[in-house]
Amino acid sequence: MIESLRIRHFKAFEEFSVENLGAINLITGRNNVGKTSLLEAIWAFIDRAYLSTLSQISVSRGMQSSWSQFVPTQPIIVEVHWAPHFANFDLSRPIEISVQRNWENVPLTRWQRTVRSLRASGGQVGTEGTAGENATRRFWETLKISFSPTAQSQGIPLTAQSQEIPLQDPHISEMPSQLNIPTHQSLIAQSPAIGSLVLTYRSEGVKLGQDYLKERMKVVLLGNTVQLEGNLSTDTWSVAPVPSRGYEDLVRQAQRFGAIDIENGVERLVEYLRVMEPRLKRLMLIPVRGISQIHGEIEGPGALPIRCMGDGVDRLISILLCLMTPPTVVLVDEIGSGIHHSALPRMWKLLAEVVRETGCQLFGTTHSYECIQAAIQGLEGNKKDQELFRYIRLERPKEGSEIKPVVLNYNDAASAVESNLEIR
Repeated sequence: MIESLRIRHFKAFEEFSVENLGAINLITGRNNVGKTSLLEAIWAFIDRAYLSTLSQISVSRGMQSSWSQFVPTQPIIVEVHWAPHFANFDLSRPIEISVQRNWENVPLTRWQRTVRSLRASGGQVGTEGTAGENATRRFWETLKISFSPTAQSQGIPLTAQSQEIPLQDPHISEMPSQLNIPTHQSLIAQSPAIGSLVLTYRSEGVKLGQDYLKERMKVVLLGNTVQLEGNLSTDTWSVAPVPSRGYEDLVRQAQRFGAIDIENGVERLVEYLRVMEPRLKRLMLIPVRGISQIHGEIEGPGALPIRCMGDGVDRLISILLCLMTPPTVVLVDEIGSGIHHSALPRMWKLLAEVVRETGCQLFGTTHSYECIQAAIQGLEGNKKDQELFRYIRLERPKEGSEIKPVVLNYNDAASAVESNLEIR
């Protein structure tokens, strides 16, 4: 579980840190204070090994059209998909995202798999260089992302060019770009320049000889291609973003449903969804024009696509599918969106139960005071659920100042809500 997070030069954050995170984290704050950016920082860190991650984050923001199976290759647009991730579009200042994870509450078998994976790369686990059950399970890991305006490959410098660079990765839609762009108008007006992105991962929990583990991947925009130099290991955990815009991808939904079905968990999923739709009898996958879609059988109409059962049901099943396929950090933007206020307390009670059962970690954002009240009400009377909960308000003490977090445990948040204090 992520216990602490530090962010530098990423989107809305210049210098930011938050500690004492819980298994369930509800994030609030005014507009443009960094709620979604905090989720995206976690996403970028965990999915650091994938070339498409920054592009996918941009897609979730609506900054480009999603990849289409009818357009297999698309260009890179640095000013659209790389520059916006850097604070103030300043590509000269590297991004740093650091997390401290506590593996002590993670099942031993999962920790042992992590240790074996690190041993395979020649690493020693723990501050004392041990790699066993007694090795430290709490340490800092850092992802650094830096941009160079001119890329080099095999010692040959690349000059600025104005041409599209098709990629084979189906999730990326980017083009070469220019640097130091203060306004959107100047982005369009200036000529594009080729550059490279360097991602460096460092773990203070793994030693290779006398030094900590360090991995490096360089993405070079080279003529008509993208050249990768080095690679980053895939994180032991997965991340599951549930954006506020649009719908979860049908194929991804079907894959998660299939994974739950293999573990005989579909009946449990049906029980969870009856909180929102009491008439639901069962769930099944039905192919529609070659694409498998989740259908629910309810009394009366029969089997209906989940998408036709209302935004609340579709939203809840998207979150549950992520939580029920651990180990996962689930990131939900506008967590109460599409769900009637009367069902919100039951939703929070349900989510806490699933988080306890699966060992996943949940981060959700909201602007809704009803959603905050519902979280307090839904976890009322259950000490175990209350211990999982953290309320995090992001705020700027003064206009133009750095963003600061205020972290409350369940009891403090409940006291504030009962006193009718404005804590959004």
